[in-house]
Amino acid sequence: MAIVKVIAMFDDRATLQAAKRRLIDARLATEATLRAEPDELSEDLHGPRPMMSFWERLKDLLPAHDEQELGTYAEGVRRGSYLLVVVVPEEQVEPVRQILEGSGAVDIRKRVKRWLSAGWTAFDPAAVAYTEEEVELERRCIDQETAEEEPPDSIDPNGQPRKIRLFDEATGREIGRISEAELKVLQDALEEEDPDDNDYWINPDEIDDLACRPGATPHLIALLRRAVSRSPEGIDIVFEREGQPRQSLRPNAGAV
Repeated sequence: MAIVKVIAMFDDRATLQAAKRRLIDARLATEATLRAEPDELSEDLHGPRPMMSFWERLKDLLPAHDEQELGTYAEGVRRGSYLLVVVVPEEQVEPVRQILEGSGAVDIRKRVKRWLSAGWTAFDPAAVAYTEEEVELERRCIDQETAEEEPPDSIDPNGQPRKIRLFDEATGREIGRISEAELKVLQDALEEEDPDDNDYWINPDEIDDLACRPGATPHLIALLRRAVSRSPEGIDIVFEREGQPRQSLRPNAGAV
């Protein structure tokens, strides 16, 4: 039985941890078959730091991959992202990849395309990791890139167009577009928490629960995970139908 190492990159540790939980809950991985880089206890978390030691460790971890491919992942880590390596039997690769993509894994090809357009050529092991200020600037570029993109699929699995726009209420930042069916799943999940609960705060735990509900599409879950990636404690979300004012997710709350 062939064993494969599946690699995914995430822009924050909370999203990576949520992906790990989904893999473990689906019995596609265990703590022993999952490896996160940089590790929580690694000195690599304290920057700016030289990347050489991480580069050598990455080559040891993934000896079957060529250096050009490894360099793209190493550059992502240099810019503040995290890697998750999943060791699985070959026949489980596809379901593992589906969970990783649905959990907010970075589209590395699009990411590299932006780096190249900005003048990046290749990973340099002698370089140092980004400072906190540089990581924040990188995150802003990612947000802008996401906002400018068309939704990956303008029609949901039920054939409904994705015309409803979601926003972070506090910042006004657009999160993405969803359909009426996806909005209903989101509202129903929040309303059913508790009859007396008026807290519609979206955080990683809420998203994990939502991901298990019928009708929760990978598109919706990925949008929400990306939305809370910079605010792991949670955010309030408002939505907007075309030609109408923004509204709260809370029932009967009216326009925002």
